[in-house]
Amino acid sequence: MKIEIPDSYDPEWQVEQLRIISGQLENLDIEIGQMDMPFGSKVSVRNFLDMISERIEALRDYSGH
Repeated sequence: MKIEIPDSYDPEWQVEQLRIISGQLENLDIEIGQMDMPFGSKVSVRNFLDMISERIEALRDYSGH
Protein backbone atom coordinates (compact mmCIF):
# COMPACT_ATOMS: atom_id res chain seq x y z
CA MET A 1 0.00 0.00 0.00
CA LYS A 2 1.35 3.40 -0.98
CA ILE A 3 0.78 6.21 1.49
CA GLU A 4 0.51 9.66 -0.07
CA ILE A 5 2.45 12.20 1.96
CA PRO A 6 1.44 15.87 1.68
CA ASP A 7 3.94 18.26 0.08
CA SER A 8 3.89 20.54 3.11
CA TYR A 9 3.36 20.00 6.83
CA ASP A 10 -0.26 19.13 7.53
CA PRO A 11 -1.09 18.43 11.19
CA GLU A 12 -4.54 17.10 10.26
CA TRP A 13 -2.93 14.50 7.98
CA GLN A 14 -0.60 13.51 10.80
CA VAL A 15 -3.47 13.11 13.25
CA GLU A 16 -5.45 11.05 10.72
CA GLN A 17 -2.48 8.72 10.24
CA LEU A 18 -2.24 8.28 14.02
CA ARG A 19 -5.97 7.45 14.14
CA ILE A 20 -5.48 4.83 11.44
CA ILE A 21 -2.55 3.27 13.29
CA SER A 22 -4.56 3.28 16.54
CA GLY A 23 -7.43 1.47 14.84
CA GLN A 24 -5.07 -1.09 13.37
CA LEU A 25 -3.56 -1.72 16.81
CA GLU A 26 -7.03 -2.22 18.29
CA ASN A 27 -7.83 -4.76 15.57
CA LEU A 28 -4.53 -6.52 16.22
CA ASP A 29 -5.34 -6.67 19.94
CA ILE A 30 -8.65 -8.37 19.13
CA GLU A 31 -6.92 -10.85 16.83
CA ILE A 32 -4.34 -11.65 19.50
CA GLY A 33 -7.17 -12.43 21.91
CA GLN A 34 -8.46 -15.01 19.45
CA MET A 35 -5.07 -16.63 18.75
CA ASP A 36 -4.06 -19.94 20.22
CA MET A 37 -0.95 -18.90 22.11
CA PRO A 38 0.22 -19.10 25.72
CA PHE A 39 -1.34 -16.55 28.07
CA GLY A 40 2.06 -15.12 29.02
CA SER A 41 2.85 -14.45 25.38
CA LYS A 42 -0.48 -12.68 24.91
CA VAL A 43 0.25 -10.50 27.94
CA SER A 44 3.70 -9.61 26.57
CA VAL A 45 2.32 -8.69 23.15
CA ARG A 46 -0.51 -6.67 24.68
CA ASN A 47 1.94 -4.80 26.92
CA PHE A 48 3.95 -3.95 23.81
CA LEU A 49 0.78 -2.76 22.03
CA ASP A 50 -0.07 -0.61 25.07
CA MET A 51 3.36 1.04 24.91
CA ILE A 52 2.87 1.81 21.21
CA SER A 53 -0.62 3.19 21.92
CA GLU A 54 0.80 5.47 24.61
CA ARG A 55 3.33 6.86 22.11
CA ILE A 56 0.57 7.45 19.58
CA GLU A 57 -1.49 9.29 22.20
CA ALA A 58 1.54 11.42 23.11
CA LEU A 59 2.01 12.32 19.44
CA ARG A 60 -1.67 13.25 19.17
CA ASP A 61 -1.40 15.46 22.25
CA TYR A 62 1.78 17.03 20.89
CA SER A 63 0.00 17.77 17.61
CA GLY A 64 -2.75 19.55 19.54
CA HIS A 65 -5.49 17.00 18.89
